[in-house]
Amino acid sequence: MSETYNLLLHFKNKLQKTSFSAGKEIMKYHNKLSCIDKKNDNSPVTKADELAEEIILNDLYKLDTKLPVIAEEDSYKNGLPKFDGNSFWCIDALDGTKEFIKSGKNFTVNISLVIDRIPVLGIIYAPALNLLYSGIKYKSSNLAQHIDLDNNKEKNIKTRKYPRSGIIVLNSLHHSNKKLLNNFLYNYNVKKIISISSSLKFCLIAEGKADIYPRFGPTNEWDTAAGQTILNAAGGNVVTFNGKELFYNKRSQNFINDNFIASNGEI
Repeated sequence: MSETYNLLLHFKNKLQKTSFSAGKEIMKYHNKLSCIDKKNDNSPVTKADELAEEIILNDLYKLDTKLPVIAEEDSYKNGLPKFDGNSFWCIDALDGTKEFIKSGKNFTVNISLVIDRIPVLGIIYAPALNLLYSGIKYKSSNLAQHIDLDNNKEKNIKTRKYPRSGIIVLNSLHHSNKKLLNNFLYNYNVKKIISISSSLKFCLIAEGKADIYPRFGPTNEWDTAAGQTILNAAGGNVVTFNGKELFYNKRSQNFINDNFIASNGEI
């Protein structure tokens, strides 16, 4: 194993614990609607978002990687950071805030590392489900894992081939465009469409429980970096509609992604 890969393993082990701490803080505010506020773009934010992000940022600073950090709430408060180079930490401390506010369970803590515009380390923790996903994708080295914390079961995961019975399609629960989705799926043999919040969509494809997630409409880089890493490490990919891999540090686009397709890589 390369020195860089071993360093990524070290980061993964440290930051998995960080995600647990952030998730524990988030759960203190679950079902407490009084903690809701609005950001300047009118999207919801809660005290849980802010406190969980503080925990993650503090632990990243302790790692002393000297890499810049792009974190959702900090970016809204202080503006997107300016930095040289194409490597940085990308953080969404509470992905699926609308789901969280509605007392749902499909919200996540997302921690990721981007090197040279490609996400190479991803951690996704779903505290209400007590599930953890992680991935390292660095050159030819791949590691994608799922931990069921209730049963203390850890396993490596990988995508599946499209089943003959039809594919399972994942759709955004709160940002859906049914017309575009139906047009996209016209030539596919579709068994089921499931609408679900947060980065868990990437994880379900990565562990072979679903097959494709087409996204129409804007997302931020912190929404996708961790999930893309895990899916890439499990054998899938995330590409834009022109067939190019989704990359990061799109400063000219304010770190907003183009429409994309997350899948097992067969498209």
